[in-house]
Amino acid sequence: MGDRTAFRAAPASDATMCDDGTDRDLAKWSEKEIFAGRGHLEVEIAQDEATRWAFTVRDGKVARFETGQA
Repeated sequence: MGDRTAFRAAPASDATMCDDGTDRDLAKWSEKEIFAGRGHLEVEIAQDEATRWAFTVRDGKVARFETGQA
């Protein structure tokens, strides 16, 4: 399940990510948390809740994203 090709096209080649305050290897993290775990994220409304997602975009690609407890 999931479109690995589309997902891997979104980040910049040097993209970084952080999960709960710890930098992670993006390829390993996404395989475990998104694809193997069959993760799904569909944003309908943004508000201050328990999980935080923040994205930095550079030249149309995700340069960094951070997720974790708000």
